[in-house]
Amino acid sequence: MQLELEAEEIYRGLLAAAREYMIYPDRPRGGAYEEIAAVCDPSLETLKTNTVLLNYISLSSAENYLYAHTANVVVLSQAIALDLKLSQDEIRLLSFCAMAHDWGMTEYRELSSKKEYLTDAEYSRVALHVEAGVARLDNLADMDPRLKERSGKIVRQVHERVNAGGYPFRLRGKEIDLLAQILGAADVYEAMTHPRSWREAFSPAEVVKQFIERRGGQEFNPQILKAIIHVLSIYPPASLVALSSGEIARVIKLRKGSLTRPQVEILLDADFVPVQGPVLDLYEDPLRAGIVRPVSLAELKRIHPESAAGLEAARWWEGNREAEPRSVPACSREAVS
Repeated sequence: MQLELEAEEIYRGLLAAAREYMIYPDRPRGGAYEEIAAVCDPSLETLKTNTVLLNYISLSSAENYLYAHTANVVVLSQAIALDLKLSQDEIRLLSFCAMAHDWGMTEYRELSSKKEYLTDAEYSRVALHVEAGVARLDNLADMDPRLKERSGKIVRQVHERVNAGGYPFRLRGKEIDLLAQILGAADVYEAMTHPRSWREAFSPAEVVKQFIERRGGQEFNPQILKAIIHVLSIYPPASLVALSSGEIARVIKLRKGSLTRPQVEILLDADFVPVQGPVLDLYEDPLRAGIVRPVSLAELKRIHPESAAGLEAARWWEGNREAEPRSVPACSREAVS
């Protein structure tokens, strides 16, 4: 419970900061870099001892998708960087860029909130958010010119891919800053595990599988892919899984060093009857049950629609009870944000 309370407080602060900086990115600030990096420091320190914070990257903001997207990318990119053992200065720069990477999307709200799949022409327009974001970075006051130049480079390269399949410059491999590569992977994972109006969310386990089978070694640096698996395991937080006991469960806490035996919350018993959330540590109790396979939300909807509806409702961040009515703006493709 203490870990949960700590993680919630940290996430609440990140979400509030993401909202502020998304709304007011052009407002001059003294010491902008230090101010924004310092906002991200608590989550960085928390991740070193409290992996429960990773549970929160499955949440969406009721007010605006981009706020939670930004907070989630901060947390996940920090976790990847810690696994890669980057220096404290590099991780703080990464955190700053994670907070700033989608500032340019504020100029394309009419398209980012469109409920249908974007046309190719609309997609090309939204892709211009990269340069719009870099321009907003340039307006920050009192920022060291070298940091501003590096930050602009990183933000500009978030959507590049090591196989030259990204944009805007079709860069390849080591031409892409390592921090941009980390942000790119975190950005795609976050986007794919959240719903759009034109598609359901992919399950966290399915996204990890896609990273390994389809994207690994092609779109993303293998070192970063390995770090993602270390951080999120094969069954990331919020994954639905079928156990060998016949029960359906949800992953709620990872165990470092164990890819397949997390802590889970039982949702349905072997007869698919809802239960009151008993928690099972698959590592501590290996004889009782193990994970057989991932379960998609669509499958859970067929098995027990009420449980699926409850999980979909729980996806929304309720930390701000005065949030506006729920809506899920649609970005075009997972590569946009």
